[in-house]
Amino acid sequence: MKNIQNTKQGSARIAALCWIGLLLFAGCKDLFHPDEGDNGSNNNSNNGTISNITYSTLSGHSTWTLQSDGRRKSPTIGSYSVTKSRVSFTTSRANASIKIQLDVSSEQGYDFAFISTLDNASATYESGYYSGDRISGTNSVTVTIPVPTAGSHFIDIGYYKNGSGSAGSDCAWFKVVETNNSTTDSSGTTIPNITYSTLSGSSTWTLESEGRRKSPAIGHNGVTATRVRFTTTRANATITIQLDVSSEAGYDIAVIGRLNSDSLSSSFVYYADGVISGTNSVTKTILVPTAGSYFIDIRYKKDATGIAGSDCAWFKVAGSHNGSGNDTVMPANLSLEDTLTWINNNAVGGGNYTITLRNNETIAPQTLSYSGKNVNITLSGGAAERTVSLSSTGSLFTVGSGVKLTLDSNVTLQGISGNTSPLVTVNSGGALVMNADAKVRCNSNTSSYGGGVYVSGTFTMSGGTISGNTASSSYGGGVYVSSGTFTKQSGGTIYGSDASSSLKNTAYSDSYGHAVYVSSGSKKRNITAGTGVTLDSSVSGTSGGWE
Repeated sequence: MKNIQNTKQGSARIAALCWIGLLLFAGCKDLFHPDEGDNGSNNNSNNGTISNITYSTLSGHSTWTLQSDGRRKSPTIGSYSVTKSRVSFTTSRANASIKIQLDVSSEQGYDFAFISTLDNASATYESGYYSGDRISGTNSVTVTIPVPTAGSHFIDIGYYKNGSGSAGSDCAWFKVVETNNSTTDSSGTTIPNITYSTLSGSSTWTLESEGRRKSPAIGHNGVTATRVRFTTTRANATITIQLDVSSEAGYDIAVIGRLNSDSLSSSFVYYADGVISGTNSVTKTILVPTAGSYFIDIRYKKDATGIAGSDCAWFKVAGSHNGSGNDTVMPANLSLEDTLTWINNNAVGGGNYTITLRNNETIAPQTLSYSGKNVNITLSGGAAERTVSLSSTGSLFTVGSGVKLTLDSNVTLQGISGNTSPLVTVNSGGALVMNADAKVRCNSNTSSYGGGVYVSGTFTMSGGTISGNTASSSYGGGVYVSSGTFTKQSGGTIYGSDASSSLKNTAYSDSYGHAVYVSSGSKKRNITAGTGVTLDSSVSGTSGGWE
């Protein structure tokens, strides 16, 4: 069984509530002192060539204890708490690297260990950790962190506990396992031969001392683009792009293009979570599913009027991994869309894949079908609310035969107005399960059956809500059951015509089933089917909750 949680080494990706406390922590001053017993020296057995490695306890935190095996163990902390330790070091040359091993024994999916990005004092379990290397449960990861410039630097190691429960040793450990004061290009440490080229009609993006490449000056309505080329010899590689912008918010934008999408072409396609404007930054890890040669275009575009900030963009390759021909663990920090691509390329019959979202995302319609394999996919927001929004017409998820999609806690599927499809389509032989705190909402289907969910397979609703959906010209504003089976257990709510305008599901007319319509026997429910109401598509009459 495989349990993929959208991070390296099968690590989970969501934590719990109380983000306010973490934000307050992130805003603390960086006051720290050497750990007792360290005397400011490197106790690691591998000193490498980076000098002056020291370990410090941050203000307000207890010391991580040096163990006999060279690892440092986190102190005991309470619920909704974080403990951090800092690794400081100096390198005399650019493009060095430091490798850190991180281990954790914790409550899976709720308590997390993480490694900050370089020189980032504000890293939390939710943001600022290195290339998605955040782990949970009983897990381990080894991270090589590029150090692009000479000088003094630091990396913070953190462990976060949520509000309830514990498992294992309820702590984290880390140690520095390797250092390298290299003079080679850090962007090519794992994928070889990364090169940069200037596209026709654009000026060169200038390499700066910190390893970023800066866009040239452009005028109003101008566009500048550059290209990153690379080759991977194995499948399931990844490349991580950091993109920064200082621009007029909402008008001038920087974007990361999809693999082999030509920015000079009118059909240029970019990642929905790789678009930024104003003063902003994004780090995007891109899945490279097969071996071969690829390119990624970075583009900065100005609108017709106005300027703000530095009026430019920067980018750098922040990491890469040359993959494996037989990876069974999800590469780190992938978007939902890339995660589903990975599952499509690697799914095995009987496989169980859990995807815990770490961000809100907007994606194109997805078909979950795996060549006759029985595959179970669970989509969760963990302990934080996450929304997956539909970017274009079509069903956000079409569940194929042999596939079971479970919408678990705190995940919201968000539709669009003017759609031509239900938000979720469950084909014959496919299955959909909704659990507590899952939501299917705000999809307007103007031309076919079912605003929220269309069922030809199996749909079991044990919790969650279906709201704000419309089948404006047809049946089943919330749910339309064509065939197969639909069961709403005592949990969950499907809003009907009696709800507020923002919540109610709406069909063409009362006889068409605002909340639910079942084709077999023409069963319907117009008013809200709330908690305590059971519906079964095989039961007729009011005894089954039908009108």
